[in-house]
Amino acid sequence: MSKAIWKVEPDLEFIIAGSSTNCEKNAAGNREKANYVLTALNYDSGIKDDNKRRVHVASRRKHHRWRLDRSQVREYALASSLNPAVKAWWEDHRIETPELYFHQFRESSTFVTMICEDLARNDPCHEILRSIGPNLLFALLMDGPQLEERWSARYASSLADDPGSAVLTFTSYGLIDRMNKTERYPENRAIALWKDDSGDIQKILMPKEKMSCGVLLSLNSVLVEDQTIDGRKVKNRSWRFASQQPIVTDLKPAEA
Repeated sequence: MSKAIWKVEPDLEFIIAGSSTNCEKNAAGNREKANYVLTALNYDSGIKDDNKRRVHVASRRKHHRWRLDRSQVREYALASSLNPAVKAWWEDHRIETPELYFHQFRESSTFVTMICEDLARNDPCHEILRSIGPNLLFALLMDGPQLEERWSARYASSLADDPGSAVLTFTSYGLIDRMNKTERYPENRAIALWKDDSGDIQKILMPKEKMSCGVLLSLNSVLVEDQTIDGRKVKNRSWRFASQQPIVTDLKPAEA
């Protein structure tokens, strides 16, 4: 898929995507089914020849299982598939040694990806995050609307304040749409939330137009000066939210 994207957009620097299978094959030659985040970095922007392009692809598993309690089964309208009489449903996911990959792009920026529950668990990975202090953190969630008062925003704020990363949490609109159709809560289209070290919070909404299939975010970096614990002053890149625009498809909606 990444090769097809770079044929259209050769200047694209990296791709992040959630996946239900690993991009790497196991010892048996199979791609294991689990909850993964896939990352592909393009080190040769502008090159249209795939044979000359240097691409680094990495995949890692989620560190924690997702649990659905009875109230969530109702909120997400999953009772037709999951028995609401059961106290809790746990994700069928094998836990392995936690891993984090820090990806450098451009000259002085790094980003890291988190998956759902990993964002909320205060485990050794969070100590590493605070020690390295990536410029950008992307959190892929399977969650409801991304609002300031919800759990994802609280944990994003802690990482934006210390070590000062810009954090983007985003979720599937399909799950939000299921919640909206239950009409138990006011309709909401907040698929993502941006928080950075300046305190700026931006709520990203899925556009209402039927032909919209996503949102394009524009970011820009600024040079900021930080002071280390031993009194030294260092300059780092900090990323800021600039604007958002709907992504519109030219495909016609299916006939009723």
